[in-house]
Formats: sequence, C-alpha cells, structure tokens
Amino acid sequence: MSSANSGNFEADLLKEFNTRFSPAKVKAVMQAALDAGFAVMQDSTPVRTGNLKSSEGVSVTASDGTEGEMHADAEYAGFVNGGTSRQSAQPFFDRGVAVATQKLKDGCASL
Repeated sequence: MSSANSGNFEADLLKEFNTRFSPAKVKAVMQAALDAGFAVMQDSTPVRTGNLKSSEGVSVTASDGTEGEMHADAEYAGFVNGGTSRQSAQPFFDRGVAVATQKLKDGCASL
C-alpha cells in the first residue's frame, strides 16, 4: 500500500512473542495498538474538506500479526503533519503513531 505518509510497525518484540504465543494473540495485540492510534489520528486530524481524514487507515500487514501500517494517503498529508514555511505543523499522524507504539509496547508486556 503506497501512501504519502505512513508508519510501519515491525515489532521485534512481537516476532519473539510469536514463537511463544499464537499468531491470533499477536495479531490481536497489533490490531488493538493500530486501532488506538487510528482513533487518536482521526481525532487530531484538522478538517477543511474531509479529504485528509477520509484518506487515513490502518491494517495488519503480516499474516502472523508482527507488522502493521498506519497511513494518510492525501498527497498533502505530510505538509499538514509536519508544517510548512507558511503553516504550523499539525502533527495528527505523529500523535497517532506515538499512541500506537505505546499500546504495542503495553500489549507485548501483557502477553
């Protein structure tokens, strides 16, 4: 999936846990982390037309649950997130990634 702004999660912790736990459990941890990050990203996204918000999504990309992706496919997503010389950053994507990363760590610790 190509995207203008994406965050890939390759979790070495999950790969290690995948040898001790079922792929279904590992995938559930990844999905919960992505869902939490997506909710924050959606809440943080500035809305003018709705195009940016509607271009956002998440998915578990590996069948064993050890990889996932958050994305914002609007071609201007990176400019909104990081800012420009004329517009301050509105880090909707970074906030979502930070929450997903923390939830992933917490989920791994609880396995």
